[in-house]
Amino acid sequence: MANSRHFIESRPQIFNGIMQQYSCSGVSEVAHAASRRGSDPPFQQLIDGFQNFEPCGLVSMSVFIDQFRLTDAQGVTVVIDESDIAWSTDAELYEDWSVSTDRIEVAGILSWIPDSTFFEHLKVWYRTPASPYVRHLWGRIPGGLAAGRYNLTFPVNSAIWTEEWGLESKRVTFSQISLSQLGSTGASFTLAALCCVVAFVDFLVALVLLIAGKAPNRRKSAVRPE
Repeated sequence: MANSRHFIESRPQIFNGIMQQYSCSGVSEVAHAASRRGSDPPFQQLIDGFQNFEPCGLVSMSVFIDQFRLTDAQGVTVVIDESDIAWSTDAELYEDWSVSTDRIEVAGILSWIPDSTFFEHLKVWYRTPASPYVRHLWGRIPGGLAAGRYNLTFPVNSAIWTEEWGLESKRVTFSQISLSQLGSTGASFTLAALCCVVAFVDFLVALVLLIAGKAPNRRKSAVRPE
């Protein structure tokens, strides 16, 4: 679902570009979102009391809202920094989105986004994958994670992913990675294959033009004066 054309094109119009136009067809009101994800209590709490589903679209509706809590063997909570996890180059897309008292305002309209931390996760989620597999950065542990035993709990765990949306499992990965390493093997392979195809087509075009350019010269050289 996450990489289907119908899905990725259903998002706020701030993502419109010269080559691509988006719309919130199908999920522009809270009632539309509730009909698709109303059985998910954590999500229902986010949209209760709102009429317009802003930001709108299928991508917004499907945002990953799970929360994690990590504690060490002594029960001390490990600090996970969830700030600045989105691409810095995306900042200009959200110039009309601002933090209100307790909600994010979208072009002056109070949205269902509860706070700036959730907003950061939503911006990451808007980077939809090219493959069916989704892997996004959720947070960073300052100073890294020392070797030892830890306990991972889920204060918020949306069961809709596995119970209704067909996902086999949700995985949490701890690794030393950078933003440039995020993504999926399938997406990288697809991009590499596309580049190879484009390069091969360019080679064929250049070869044809080269042969066509030499053909008149051969015909002229075959003409001899009487």
